[in-house]
Amino acid sequence: MQMQKHARRRIFYRWHLANGWAGAGYHFLVRKDGTIYRLRPEDKVGAHAYGSNYNSIGV
Repeated sequence: MQMQKHARRRIFYRWHLANGWAGAGYHFLVRKDGTIYRLRPEDKVGAHAYGSNYNSIGV
């Protein structure tokens, strides 16, 4: 299960790279089943809400 979890996170991250972005812009990804993936440390500025990235967490 742990390997599967990491594989899903990598797929999402690579999708962002394939779109020309520097990496995942969100801090967390929440799947329909409730699984939470951490994509970016909370102390790093996200790229998810133009004008609000410095004072927000992206989910």
